[in-house]
Amino acid sequence: MAPVTGSLILLILFSAGALADNDYKPPPPEKPGKCPPGPLAKCKTPLPRGECSSDRDCRGNQKCCRDMCTPTCMKPFTVTEKPGKCPPLNPLIFCDGSTRGECISDSDCRGNQKCCRDMCVPTCMKPFTEKPGKCPPLNPLIRCAYPPPRGDCNWDSDCRGDQKCCSDQCTPTCRKPVQDADKSWKCPVVMTFAACKTHDRLCFGDDKCPGNQKCCDQGCVWKCTQRP
Repeated sequence: MAPVTGSLILLILFSAGALADNDYKPPPPEKPGKCPPGPLAKCKTPLPRGECSSDRDCRGNQKCCRDMCTPTCMKPFTVTEKPGKCPPLNPLIFCDGSTRGECISDSDCRGNQKCCRDMCVPTCMKPFTEKPGKCPPLNPLIRCAYPPPRGDCNWDSDCRGDQKCCSDQCTPTCRKPVQDADKSWKCPVVMTFAACKTHDRLCFGDDKCPGNQKCCDQGCVWKCTQRP
């Protein structure tokens, strides 16, 4: 190959590389912080056009985040957990996490209020102060409708004296606490030689029985049994 031809090829390759470098654009820098966690939403693609496509389209320290499915400029999410606990949730109520409320984290609430779930809605409320004792056991076979009925309390502090705010199956109600019971005794042995047509269960564990009663096999049925 002639020297001139070789030099010409090198010049062409160098020029192509320079043009490629000029066309390359680095990704826009991401601002510090994280986007607020949003409710679970199934978005269709492509996403609808919003007010931003990256953080640099937003003013100040705002970030380009998804508001449901639309890109929107928002303040970065800061997790600041305040002292105290949220009221316990009713285990019979199932939430899908898609309900939007007045807060996302404790930092969205005034004073010492915390961002807690009121049924299924994130709501600012006073921290939970729990009174001693336990709530009566719930029947695990019962499922509550949503939204559940409103009761006469939200937490223990709404109840008089030593009463606690417990779920009367699906309705929050002030009730006397259940003290720890002695269930260390053994169930009586029931000898039955008759064939059982059914073997029903009226209880599902000792903790589902009141007082000192235990969930025992009575031959053809499991039920709460008094101490012999």
